[in-house]
Amino acid sequence: MVQELRVTETKLKGLYVIDLIVHADARGSFREAFQAVKLEELGLPKLGPVQWNISDNTRPGIVRGIHAEPWDKFIHCISGQAFAAIVDLRPESETFGQHLTFNLDQSNALFVSKYFFDLACHFTSFVDQAERRVNDRMPNGGILCRGA
Repeated sequence: MVQELRVTETKLKGLYVIDLIVHADARGSFREAFQAVKLEELGLPKLGPVQWNISDNTRPGIVRGIHAEPWDKFIHCISGQAFAAIVDLRPESETFGQHLTFNLDQSNALFVSKYFFDLACHFTSFVDQAERRVNDRMPNGGILCRGA
């Protein structure tokens, strides 16, 4: 279990993985999913909410959306597990066209800079009743998702 909040930038500049601290006991768990000051101190750009979305799926394998917007996003799985694929759509970027995939659960989150083929984009539930909470908005890119 993570003992301290960690932020790691991926090979795609502007895409970060956030390892969250999960406090679990017999009652369940608690985690601070987003705390602006702490995340900024760890190197994330300032993120001001533009939109707040929550989705939940009735069965595994559901693809929720494919998006790319001109704003930053913070994506976190509230319950269950989810698969996310992120593609760099920034023509000026050294990593233009490259992608990374992630398994999300309650112990991690993603910060996605604007103009990525948004990870939100390829959200696939692994388990029943998985939920995704996203601070974002989102086009199509043609990535095949596991379980879809």
